[in-house]
Amino acid sequence: FRRGRWRSHVGLHVARGRMLHMDEGGSQLADPDGPLWRSRFVGAFRHRAREEQA
Repeated sequence: FRRGRWRSHVGLHVARGRMLHMDEGGSQLADPDGPLWRSRFVGAFRHRAREEQA
């Protein structure tokens, strides 16, 4: 995710419509498709071990 000009934030997908991320206040669940994050999304990947389980 972009915060400002650079890619500088990571969110973990934990359930449909939920990502876990950290900010100054600690960990939070957020909607990655919500207005705050949708425009900041840069890309995604799935860990290879997770691919082998699918």
